[in-house]
Amino acid sequence: MPHWIQVLPAFALASLILAALPGPATALFLQRSVRDGRAAGLAAVVGNEIGIFGWTVAGGAGLSALLVANRVLNVGIHLLGALVLIWLGIQAWRGTRGDRGARADDAFGAAL
Repeated sequence: MPHWIQVLPAFALASLILAALPGPATALFLQRSVRDGRAAGLAAVVGNEIGIFGWTVAGGAGLSALLVANRVLNVGIHLLGALVLIWLGIQAWRGTRGDRGARADDAFGAAL
């Protein structure tokens, strides 16, 4: 029997346990559910689980070993991830600034 068949059940169980642990994903689900309703919260859960599944499959396929062996690829993925996070942060900051002004106008209009 191939080695991967022997370790697959333990790998799948560990992946399931890690996916079920509360953490940032739970905070995201709660925030989206409270702010935008149950459908938005469930959409956040589905998106998160698809991402976890993708990383699990990539790890099982050997992406981790490839990144350990190839330093340039490892640094490149880290830099790409950092750029994406910076871009998301800027977009969130711009959206918050715009929403704050719109909310202030709505509150002022509602007070009149």
